[in-house]
Order: sequence, then structure tokens, then C-alpha cells
Amino acid sequence: MRKILVINGAYRAGGITDQAVETTIGVLQSAGAEVEQVLLREYPIGFCLNCRECTQQPGESPGRCVQHDGMQALVDKIDHADGYVLAVPTNFGSATAIFKRLMERLIVYAYWPWGMKAPS
Repeated sequence: MRKILVINGAYRAGGITDQAVETTIGVLQSAGAEVEQVLLREYPIGFCLNCRECTQQPGESPGRCVQHDGMQALVDKIDHADGYVLAVPTNFGSATAIFKRLMERLIVYAYWPWGMKAPS
């Protein structure tokens, strides 16, 4: 059975994004997938500190963040999923701030030692 992780970056419960996600979850489940949804509005993820400590660790595994919030649990969910649905409305021409916060914190998947011009 495929495990699908749905990450919902909408602020408003019951809004259009939530409705679209619920429909998508129903379709995935009817196709036999195991689906887990993460509502970022209820998930404790702090702002990236841009310390790059997590990017200093080589290897296939994601780095460890210095913050002790919900991000490590979310990284574990990401690592164990077979597929992903990322849902986010556009507010004022851009993704929501909570979704951007997640995207910045996904830097744990990069290896970027000091002195290297860009991550790998």
C-alpha cells in the first residue's frame, strides 16, 4: 500500500484549499492509498534561523536542525512517504507564510558546508 503525505498550507479551516484536499484524499484512499494529512496551521514549525547547522552533515539522511519543534517529526513523515500532495492557496500573489516557513526548513535535505558556494 502506498503512503501519501498531504501537506496543507492553508490558514482557513473549511476553505477552498481544505475542500480540494479532502476531495483529493478521498480519491487517493479509494485507489487504495494510505493517506496522512498535516495541517501546517496546527503544526509547530518555527522560522528557519539560517544558521545552516543542518546543512553541515554529509550523507543521504537529512540534517538535524538546532530547533526543537515539530519539524523533525515532519521530516520523519516525509522520509516514510511514497508520495506527496502539497496544497497551498496563493495570498496576495504568493504562497502562505506558513508554507514558506516549511519550504525554508526543508534545507535539512541539502549538504552545504561552509566554503561551498551552493548546496548539493
